[in-house]
Amino acid sequence: WHTVKAPNQPITSKHNAGAEYLKGHGVDAVVNLPSDDFFTAGYFDFLAGALESGRDMVRFESLFFCDLPAQKALYARSLYNACGLMLSAEVMDKAGWRPWTEGKTHATDAFLLQNVKKHIKNPLVVPDTMDYGFVGVEFKTGDNLNAYAELEAGLADQKPVSMQDMLSHFSLGEWPLYWNKRPRKRVKKKSTAH
Repeated sequence: WHTVKAPNQPITSKHNAGAEYLKGHGVDAVVNLPSDDFFTAGYFDFLAGALESGRDMVRFESLFFCDLPAQKALYARSLYNACGLMLSAEVMDKAGWRPWTEGKTHATDAFLLQNVKKHIKNPLVVPDTMDYGFVGVEFKTGDNLNAYAELEAGLADQKPVSMQDMLSHFSLGEWPLYWNKRPRKRVKKKSTAH
């Protein structure tokens, strides 16, 4: 792992600092995967295959959105979502390895997509990830830039789903860390001293 230290705000400046760091490290592509987003197994294999076949951008139009405190979820299309977005090194070169508009904290995905659009020659837009055998989930906990209620009000083609249905797409070992951090009862160990 490599760590790049940058101020957390504004978000786009932080993202650009991380992307610019990758410039000199010989990467083939960059994947936008914020800390509240998760994908099931097969996701990176799918991206690698797309890159190998000459795709310079992969974007997913559908994913699960989960309000973790309220224990509710929906599956929806998001035309300006950049969760899981893959950009080839060639596209990143053309964008100067700083594809986010500087100084922005909201609508960061929309700015990113707008800025790289002119550099993309062979995109792959995936309308429904479930057709390809994996899914993405964007978890909302109350500490996110975009609240679940905002997403619920503005996303197209919504389908409410149960938490169990959403999590059924993950194997036990893949369950996102947010889910595994539920409070557990502490058990006192008995002393074995004689």
